[in-house]
Amino acid sequence: MLLTKSRTLIVATGIIALVSLMLTLLVAGVVSAGNAVGPIPGQFGDNTAGADPSNQMGWDWTSAASNARVSLYLASNPFTSTPIYGIEVFVEPTTSTAPVLKDLRSTPLPTGQVLYFNFTTSTQLTGGSNVGIHLLNSAGADVVISQAPRNMGLLTPVATATPVPPPPPTPVPTTIVPTDQVTKVATPTNGAAVVIQPNAAATLSAPDGTVSVAVPILANATTFQLTYNPSPASVPAASADQKIVRAFEINAYNTLGTKVTLSLLSTAAVTVKYTAADVSVAPDKSPLNLKIARYDTTTSVWVALNTTVDLAAQTLTANTTTFSTYAMVTQVPPPQTVATPTPTATPVAIPTATPMPTATPVVTPTATPRPPSTGDVTPGSGMVLLMVLVGFILITAGGTYLSQTRRAKAQRS
Repeated sequence: MLLTKSRTLIVATGIIALVSLMLTLLVAGVVSAGNAVGPIPGQFGDNTAGADPSNQMGWDWTSAASNARVSLYLASNPFTSTPIYGIEVFVEPTTSTAPVLKDLRSTPLPTGQVLYFNFTTSTQLTGGSNVGIHLLNSAGADVVISQAPRNMGLLTPVATATPVPPPPPTPVPTTIVPTDQVTKVATPTNGAAVVIQPNAAATLSAPDGTVSVAVPILANATTFQLTYNPSPASVPAASADQKIVRAFEINAYNTLGTKVTLSLLSTAAVTVKYTAADVSVAPDKSPLNLKIARYDTTTSVWVALNTTVDLAAQTLTANTTTFSTYAMVTQVPPPQTVATPTPTATPVAIPTATPMPTATPVVTPTATPRPPSTGDVTPGSGMVLLMVLVGFILITAGGTYLSQTRRAKAQRS
């Protein structure tokens, strides 16, 4: 009787082992199916394929005690052309505006793999905890934020304010005196005079076409007069590096015919034609060494203006906001400084040491990233083989022993 019980125990143990093995394999198959790679974004938290039809990204969070982790996947950058450089994690963002984690990097976050961001909290997170994330640009500013404090998975771009257009410029109040009410000044001999209104552009031109002054619209707030005099009564002497080729006056007057000093709101262009005779007295006989200069009555010096030379039209043009005596002057070009190279010593060759042989580096294979697991453990292949072997041995031993016992009993009877 005792032997029969022992045999029954052995057989039962084998059957239990095989049933346990089958249940283990079944559970392992279910866990493996739940963790299949598949469309990775659809496996994350609440970010299902329905919530994110493009299936481009997903995120979720897990915690244990005070340790927590956010898992982020970016298949690409579907929401903005701005690269993502970092992440901020907020816990209970409705009551706290400070992130518990800010990870800002010098290069954009990689795509096509699951990224893990670990952090700690003062209290353990539970299923009812609120967690939100912000994705950042290289300056640490928000680019994409989670749609709600609780993990909704889908991220939406941060709304940007519509830029406010700059206010239009304040119009300059103008005073226009009709031309027939202006007390006109006398026109200089061989010169010219013109009335200039604020609301229109005007040009003062010499009768022979050698000098012209182009005044833009709204250059002055009130009506004024401009005259050209080709023969000034006196011409101040030029500086040592200049030579006056030809001088003339451009003077401003108010509507009553009184000479005034104006400071225009915008620049007027003074253009002077040069001749072959003018070029012949210029340094190197080059028109590029001719300038327009204005006599500054405050400092009593000739000031060479920034002059543009038109070789085709043979003109010099300079901009100005004030009027006085002008001249075409020659300007000595600055000397060209040629740097003398410093002799360098012949480098002495230093024998190089024979390089030591280096060991061939051992390359460690990189594991393929997978989405975060759910916490289940799948048994290894070694454990499965061991359990199969033990169950087979127990059943075989029990069956063999039972067969021998029956054979012996039959022989005794």
